[in-house]
Amino acid sequence: MNPAQVVATPPRYQWKRVTLLIGMVVGFAICGIGVLVWLGLNIGVTALLVGVVAAIIPVPVLVSCFLWLDRYEPEPIRYLALCLAWGACVATAIALVLNQGSLALVEHLHLSRTLVAVVGAPIAEESMKALGPLLLFLIRPKAFSGVVDGIVYCGLSATGFAMVENILYLGGHGYAAGAQNAGVAGGVTVPFTSLIPRATSGTFNGTFTAANVGAATAADALVFLTEWNQFRALDMDRIRGLMKAARIADLRNIYEPADMRQIGFEYVGVGR
Repeated sequence: MNPAQVVATPPRYQWKRVTLLIGMVVGFAICGIGVLVWLGLNIGVTALLVGVVAAIIPVPVLVSCFLWLDRYEPEPIRYLALCLAWGACVATAIALVLNQGSLALVEHLHLSRTLVAVVGAPIAEESMKALGPLLLFLIRPKAFSGVVDGIVYCGLSATGFAMVENILYLGGHGYAAGAQNAGVAGGVTVPFTSLIPRATSGTFNGTFTAANVGAATAADALVFLTEWNQFRALDMDRIRGLMKAARIADLRNIYEPADMRQIGFEYVGVGR
């Protein structure tokens, strides 16, 4: 047979991959729509629309910061978009279910609702933000080429989460307060004039917390160069589980050597 007449066999259609992709898109859509419906029922359609518009404004700024951070070794857009969508859809939906469940349990046990805000909500929300990038790391480890990738993925997940959270803050609280005093016009004005700067600041704080987890993912060592309180209150047990090798160089002596070694870290301090 003439080699020129040989026809290559077409690749088999990858049904499993297509099914997984469709399932992910549908699942993300269901979570996102479910959260929006819940918000609409609780704060009203007008407040929801105002909140959506106001909450989107800080997002391009944050996304641009993480894309700038990722500029030297850009990651595939599909992974970046996946983490952003995870935070906005899946993480918010799961955290909402967990928070509502915790609230129902607290009320059933006749305990203070403050427990949910102080204990339950932070654990549920921060865990869900980090879960998406962590699953990406477990399924596609080649998507992580260094610490910066973990920061970018977790930061984008936290950005998506904060956007939806700001819808409730700007629409539910901001619009409601303004509308009560000055009607619809006042309700629309308040989120855009006074609350967006606060929401942007809060979004940066939320992404910072998630980025800490991203920085530790698959890392060979942690080096502490500052005494900021944010670094004194890290969940070191959780970080130990994310790291490739458990080593700490504590150049500010903010942790006790015995405590870190008990967790399983190889600890080196200054003068210790």
